[in-house]
Amino acid sequence: MARKVIPLRQYIEAWDYAYEVIDSISKETNMLHEKITFREVIKYFETTYKIHFVYLDRDPFPDLPSPGLLGSEHIKHRGLVTNPDVTFSPDIISKHNDGMTIFDKSQHKYVVFINQRHIKERVIFTILHELAHIKAHFDTGRTSEIALACAGNYKDNPLELEANAIASLFYINNARMVWHLKSTHSYQDIKKLNAISDNALFNRLVDFVQYRIFTYEEYLLDEQQRRRAAIDLVTKFKKGDLTLFEYYDVNV
Repeated sequence: MARKVIPLRQYIEAWDYAYEVIDSISKETNMLHEKITFREVIKYFETTYKIHFVYLDRDPFPDLPSPGLLGSEHIKHRGLVTNPDVTFSPDIISKHNDGMTIFDKSQHKYVVFINQRHIKERVIFTILHELAHIKAHFDTGRTSEIALACAGNYKDNPLELEANAIASLFYINNARMVWHLKSTHSYQDIKKLNAISDNALFNRLVDFVQYRIFTYEEYLLDEQQRRRAAIDLVTKFKKGDLTLFEYYDVNV
């Protein structure tokens, strides 16, 4: 299901934040934009910022004292980040909280908590979402010392919507999406090649169509009409319709 629409101006701001990172990675590694994946994005943040990742999991023995940090054998999704810790958390947190970032002023370090109870693809998106907060909100002073991706009405928070848009661009940047279309990759091909969930890919494609294609091609439509048209086009593409391939040469 497509997430809530955001104004074009706000999406462009999110795009700018994402591409500061994408451009830096390309310059530092001599990689083409189309070759940059979530792996390079995570590595960039780990080398640019002081970050400590901690995976959260359900406490199987909530009535006993907390065991503190756990060994690496408790990591469910290996190889995503460097030297993460794992800790148990109360069920209300591990059940309803995708991620949380805290800035430790004393050590000038970001502690990023990630719920590892979810599937790998969702964990990846949550990591990218928290990194988006660091880039767009902590770095710019637009957020407090804590950024949450948890239950409640947070999903309608402008900073959360922006972090989602940035994370989506981190996952598959525009040049990489164009490469997929030029290569006539199917919806399932794109999903597999990027280790991305169905929901995240659907939203990424809808954003790509609405904000990059229809911005130029369907300028007479308002934002809600563009959103509905984008959802329709992506839904057809997911079912095997090839119309989306006609837009591979869009100016990204």
